Amino acid sequence: MEEVLKALGKRLESKKGHARLRFREQRPPQHLSASSERDTGQRLSDDEILLTVGILRYGHSNRLQELVVAGSQRMTDLRDALACPADINLRALGMAVPSAYFYIEGTFYNDLRAAGSLDYSEPIISFCQQNSLLPPAAEEADAEARQRGDADQEGSRDEAPQASYKREDMHSTRFMDLVNLRVGSFPGYVFCHQGCCEHALYFKDVRRIHPDDSHSLSDYPIPVYQAQFRRQRCSLCATRFAVKVTYEDEHAPESPAFWCIECYQAMHYDGSGKLKYQHKVFPYQVN
Repeated sequence: MEEVLKALGKRLESKKGHARLRFREQRPPQHLSASSERDTGQRLSDDEILLTVGILRYGHSNRLQELVVAGSQRMTDLRDALACPADINLRALGMAVPSAYFYIEGTFYNDLRAAGSLDYSEPIISFCQQNSLLPPAAEEADAEARQRGDADQEGSRDEAPQASYKREDMHSTRFMDLVNLRVGSFPGYVFCHQGCCEHALYFKDVRRIHPDDSHSLSDYPIPVYQAQFRRQRCSLCATRFAVKVTYEDEHAPESPAFWCIECYQAMHYDGSGKLKYQHKVFPYQVN
């Protein structure tokens, strides 16, 4: 146990020890060009709008994916194209759940296609209502009104209905239905899946379709960037490959934390094989 604790101390002192995803830029696959032979489905008009959407790694500021979606496309098409290691790990346990949501400008777009799906936004909206919390846009408008010192607005603020968080069906919503989008590389929105795996979401670019772009709706979303998944080494010893991943682990150097079987057993079980403390643990694999 002493050796394990010493190794943990060294790992915490060394920034180089933290296993990270390595990224590489990827060009769109050749078969997704405008002259693609797959271009046999629904044709996009010359006035179609294309949006570049990206998500960050869970708990990090590094990019995980960027894709181009069509304005006439359903939001669920993007949801189905997003890939996260949490899906792989929970699927291996038979615990993967289909529920998910996008949070964009005060609205939760819920994926309720599968039977038994949960509305993750319900407790969040309820909490905000109980605590009089407004969407950021409504708070900004309220602050501007206060700064202007408009007597009429001040006097009628209590009587006027205030904006509140909303919920919509993800599958029934197309990207062209979204309004007041903030465009840029800063992550202003959220993608949540598997109950508690949250990714910051951003819209990097909005533009009109170009003649050289694919005009086949079936080609979208088109991936333009993808983090290259590499098998993580143990967060403790940094020598052996990880076989388990833990979340909310009080003795782990980070969350999620990755463990080889030797370090995991030494940190979480005593000499008699009894669990030392409760934590969330899943098998770790990267396909």
